[in-house]
Amino acid sequence: MTVSFVLSISILLQGTAAVLALLIIPLSRKALAWILLSIAFFLMTVRRLISLLTQENIISSDMLVYVDPEWVALGISVLMVAGVYHVRYIFQKRNQAEDKLRGSEDRYALVCQGANDGIWDWDIAANKIYYSPRWKSMLGYEDTDRHIGDQPSSWFERVHTADRDELNNRLTRHLKGQSTHFRHEYRMLHKDGHYLWVANRAMAIWDSDGNPTRLVGSQNDITDRKLVEEQILHEAYHDELTGLPNRASFLELLEQAAEKAEDDSTYLYAVLFLDLDRFKVINNSLGHSIGDRLIVAVADMLRGLERESMKVARLGGDEFIILITNIGDRDEIEQYADEVRIALAQPMELDGYEVQTTVSIGIAFSSIYRDLPEHILRDADTAMYQAKENGKDCYEVFNDTMHDDAVLRLEMESCLRYAIERNELEIHYQPIVSLKTGRLSGFEALLRWNHPEMGLIMPDRFIPIAEETGLIIPIGEWVLRNSCKQVQLWLQEVPEAEGLAVSVNISSLQFSQKDFVARIINILQESGLQGHHLRLEITETALIRNVESAMNIFRQLHKAGVLLYLDDFGTGYSSLSYLVRFPLDGLKIDRSFIQALDSTNERPEIVSAIIDLANKLEIDVVAEGVEGVAQSERLHLLNCEHAQGYYFSKPIPDVQVTGMIADHRFTGR
Repeated sequence: MTVSFVLSISILLQGTAAVLALLIIPLSRKALAWILLSIAFFLMTVRRLISLLTQENIISSDMLVYVDPEWVALGISVLMVAGVYHVRYIFQKRNQAEDKLRGSEDRYALVCQGANDGIWDWDIAANKIYYSPRWKSMLGYEDTDRHIGDQPSSWFERVHTADRDELNNRLTRHLKGQSTHFRHEYRMLHKDGHYLWVANRAMAIWDSDGNPTRLVGSQNDITDRKLVEEQILHEAYHDELTGLPNRASFLELLEQAAEKAEDDSTYLYAVLFLDLDRFKVINNSLGHSIGDRLIVAVADMLRGLERESMKVARLGGDEFIILITNIGDRDEIEQYADEVRIALAQPMELDGYEVQTTVSIGIAFSSIYRDLPEHILRDADTAMYQAKENGKDCYEVFNDTMHDDAVLRLEMESCLRYAIERNELEIHYQPIVSLKTGRLSGFEALLRWNHPEMGLIMPDRFIPIAEETGLIIPIGEWVLRNSCKQVQLWLQEVPEAEGLAVSVNISSLQFSQKDFVARIINILQESGLQGHHLRLEITETALIRNVESAMNIFRQLHKAGVLLYLDDFGTGYSSLSYLVRFPLDGLKIDRSFIQALDSTNERPEIVSAIIDLANKLEIDVVAEGVEGVAQSERLHLLNCEHAQGYYFSKPIPDVQVTGMIADHRFTGR
């Protein structure tokens, strides 16, 4: 066997192996280059070996008959070029990859810098954490500051103690694979001693066995966002004017108290519902700024009266509520309510004005019979309205009768909306008599509601409902229109009753209508009644809503001949000034002063002063609520011009008035 044959077989096998490797095995560029260059170097070695063996005459040239040196050289060159090409390709791809990696790192660094994030990288096996310069500066430290090392303690020791447990729990769940990402917000201690809010996002890296090896994340400062959120939350649960908790906040506290009461049958709590008396009068007369100052002053006083287990809140307007929990003795709550009432009754100095108000308080105690916490608030509100009906400046404790009355009140409100169209309203007329002659001077129109099921309902039960709902406007206009029509009929039937006049009460809502004067004139024109046969009784509250507007209304009504009377005189705090400022035709002395005249212990000086003042101003005076001969005689001695009351006649239907008019001669002013 010749050497050339052996070499040929060896080269053939090497080449076949290379081809098979290239065809069968999926090789990378690196492996391919290695194979090509290995074959080339092998051939170079063989070629050199043959040359040396020939030179040393170890083998003869005859043995190389099948080996062409030129083809061997060409094969080596081709293999070398191919191998070098692939090596060059490998380095080009590596450089490109490195360039992309550097670009990606630069972009990531810019993104982190732009996002103001601090980066951290936790090597869990070594238990060391890399903290980026921004992470450190976020906490007030320089990158070289030794206070921030590479230990986890540099992080966790600065977490607020109240936030550590939740942070550890979330990290543990993520490292156990129970969450795909780690996200959490918590507080961290700044170098200067204050806490800032941070948000962390991270993701763990696991080994082939499922064990976490690294945890890489970012941290950013969210303090400003948290402050805004806290401000929004505070505004959502607090009253803007007073800073007290608002209704939403109070209901949450009430819910918590109700839950405790449900778990413990001995747990008792109460709600106090406060409403300022005459607040609208102060607000409308002195202005909304003084009204706001009053609300703030009341809130401050209630804060000062707040005790342990109490929470004061403002519902809105002039309404406040107090929640008292863990009550031992109900009597203590009533005593406390009285303390609040007395404290709020004290005069207050507001922007140069001395303002005094009182408060009506409703008290409701917790009960197992209330399904929802809102029910106790409703019941306290009901008790507060009862306190107002009882004269104001007092407190009332809720009972089931009040709830029944409230339900009835709601039913009455619903029915009252249809009372006019169902012809359920009636007008009764109470005579007004001259104390000097005993003759009829006129009548006061008094409304009655004849309900088909509830029977005859007196005005003190449904007029407040009408005023609250605004129904007083159409009802009041109905009374005016029908009273004027009726008086015109009486004048036609009894011509000698020329001095007859009808008095009609005007509510504040009616008086405040922009077209109030036009409505009055239109009613007079429709009925054909002359203005001097109509007396409008207006309360002091209606006048002080807008004094200038009221003066203008008075002037226009006087021009139309309508007579104007100030109703319930003596009950307001500044009635004397209105007698001078407004062009009044008369006043009516409140029945509370008249009822006291028959008491031997009551001095008549107040009534006498009112009558003397009216006589000096040359205006009429009518005494209301005269119920006995003693009152009538004393009023006559005091030179009171006119009077009305049960002593003379109860209010009677219009069908009975015609006969009374025919039997009495009339006297007018």
